[in-house]
Amino acid sequence: MAEELGAREVVGDDQLAKISVIGVGMRSHAGIATTMFEAMASEGINIELISTSEIKISIGVADRYVELAVRALHEAFGLGSIPLKRTLIRRSLMRTLSPGI
Repeated sequence: MAEELGAREVVGDDQLAKISVIGVGMRSHAGIATTMFEAMASEGINIELISTSEIKISIGVADRYVELAVRALHEAFGLGSIPLKRTLIRRSLMRTLSPGI
């Protein structure tokens, strides 16, 4: 895959969880990213990666912190007690991306 992308290598991490805040209202509401990042900082959660678009901010955090991170976001955005939906990057996918893992 690295060769197809013109990259030196492709590296994966099966202990990384992706958490996203999504909504078209993000275009008109400043401070969403700040609120998200401050919620992680207040819980001592290191953000390993950040990806953004017009309507989405995604972060990668260590898998062991995913529930704490989502609960912190629910609190920060005033969402109350909402059931958690968890998506993990699976080891098999990482092997597909980089056979050396």
